[in-house]
Amino acid sequence: MMNYAARAIYSLFTLASIATYVSPTTANPMGATTPTIPPIPPAWNGEGCPMAFTSGAMYGAGDTVSVAKPGYTLVYACTTSANYVFCGMSGFEPNAGLYADIVWTILGSCMGNISPTSSPAFVSLADIGGCPAEFSRREDYEEGDRISKDGLVYQCKLGPSSRHCSQDGFEPGTSFGSGIQRVEHWKEAWSILGY
Repeated sequence: MMNYAARAIYSLFTLASIATYVSPTTANPMGATTPTIPPIPPAWNGEGCPMAFTSGAMYGAGDTVSVAKPGYTLVYACTTSANYVFCGMSGFEPNAGLYADIVWTILGSCMGNISPTSSPAFVSLADIGGCPAEFSRREDYEEGDRISKDGLVYQCKLGPSSRHCSQDGFEPGTSFGSGIQRVEHWKEAWSILGY
């Protein structure tokens, strides 16, 4: 048999649970209720909709994704803070993950697809004037160290990122996976200087 305090807590919990599952409704003239449709957020500043969010994918700081909702599509931007590494992880999914608001920001709604560019953008690389030693997995690299690999010259980044320059999986020019699942960890530790 429950005492008075236990019954009061149980009643409050039960009422709170019921309130959680009742969907918002509006009354119509016939006395029936219909679900309330939330307004569509304003359009974002970009063109079309970016690629759909994929759980488990690696997202960079500032990357944009789209998430389809009933009747419209939302655009989210991954944070530019160090927390961007969580953007593709379980529990951080935009509009669904428990921690989504830590790493994703709503930019607005979108329609259609982003138009492809008419031509590729090429980047000119500087002639470094000779090649440093070839990359070796046996070397211990420090910030500012330069190496060559496949005709390109790379430099180990400054600051905390430099600790990755000698780690497995951070070899310059390497990638894992394909398509949206493609991961290039080396970009966190190395910069391309030229050829």
